[in-house]
Amino acid sequence: MLDRHKKREDLMYTGWGFSSCPFEPEALRADAIGHQLLVGRDIETRKVMTRLNASKKLVTLDGSNGIGKTSLVNIALYRCYLAYLKSPANRLFIPCRTVFQLDNIDDLVAFQKHVLSEVALTLSERKQELDALETGMPGAAVLNSILDLNLLGEWRLAISGSNSLNTTHIEQTNSNTLATSHFESGFKNWLADIFSGQHKGAVVCVLDNLELLQTSKRARQCLESLRDTLFSVKGIRWVLCGANNIILSVASTPRLAGHLESPIEVTPLTKNCTEHIFSSRRQAYQVAEGAGYLPLTSAEFDLLYTVLNQNLRTTLSKCHDYCIWTYENSLRPRNDDEKKTVFAKWLTKEAQDNEKACSSAVKQKAFEVFDLTAMAEELRDSFSLSQFQSFGFDSVNTLRPLVKELEDAGLLISQIDEDDNRRKTISVTPKGWLVNYSRILSGKTAIRK
Repeated sequence: MLDRHKKREDLMYTGWGFSSCPFEPEALRADAIGHQLLVGRDIETRKVMTRLNASKKLVTLDGSNGIGKTSLVNIALYRCYLAYLKSPANRLFIPCRTVFQLDNIDDLVAFQKHVLSEVALTLSERKQELDALETGMPGAAVLNSILDLNLLGEWRLAISGSNSLNTTHIEQTNSNTLATSHFESGFKNWLADIFSGQHKGAVVCVLDNLELLQTSKRARQCLESLRDTLFSVKGIRWVLCGANNIILSVASTPRLAGHLESPIEVTPLTKNCTEHIFSSRRQAYQVAEGAGYLPLTSAEFDLLYTVLNQNLRTTLSKCHDYCIWTYENSLRPRNDDEKKTVFAKWLTKEAQDNEKACSSAVKQKAFEVFDLTAMAEELRDSFSLSQFQSFGFDSVNTLRPLVKELEDAGLLISQIDEDDNRRKTISVTPKGWLVNYSRILSGKTAIRK
């Protein structure tokens, strides 16, 4: 079923003159296309690059889910890599091919093995490109022996659960660095050799979505465990991304103090970026200049971005939903006025359907909390139960059941962090922002300025 839907979508976009979907919501990759598509993040990318070069601390970013943290980090790392390719006098930072996520702190050993495997494969993939430089790839002789004897495949097998390395083979190949069946120690020594001397740098890994650990206590336990293992490996550097103020919450512990850079705050892109985002994606994916058709313009993209509280990932995803809707209903608006009319019809119906679906489950008092959340500047991005006075209540216990009612209806999402009740862990969902738009259209709530 999923394959059939995918084929239908591919046919739709290729029929419109695109190589694939221009509204892919996944994080931009650390490559030339990602570099082309990143818009409005020059300040943040420079901060990431500066902090990587300035110290060995863990670089950290904090911002709302879907705001584009991972994309800007990936492109910052790609720019660091390009800087080295242009001039090997720069430090060699290589973006790891995989972005990591950790939602289970009970299996950190397996996580470490997975990271080392991906770092090895990253170096393997970049070898030819780096060998083309006059300076060559640092540590190429050792890497060549690994690749020639297919030992990287054996190492991967070892870290996926098997301990049956061909140690005799390894010892014959390089008795100095690979004379043991312990993948971790041999590989770490090799990494330290690669990124020494004039090639000081690292493979840079991204640990994303720290908020998935749910509480600041779990996040602290995770980072403290990794501090003396993966975070201290020479030749590997880390960038940590989180939402809901999780970075600030964990950084205050004695064991992590001095190891984390202060978080780079990632805020929503300004509205004047939306036209550039739309045009850059259209240009990147169309098969011929000016040949790609889309049933919406940058104006509709901007409206949706505003309705969804400037969440880029959700905006891209909903643009794709709209394209599917027009295609399935055999609608092909031609000029800008037609596109505006058809899009407004879809967006209004989408918003009203979502409000209708939850109207019977949400009582008036809860809707008042929801409306205030969507309108108030200090609450709109996220809030905590400790802000009950902002809603006109005299206790947390008065606000809590109303938040639960809205959460059950899918309008709010929250995480309970008993370890830090100051963290703002409650926020409006994409469905909630559509409901908010419906209520604005019907005059049930005040219009946000």
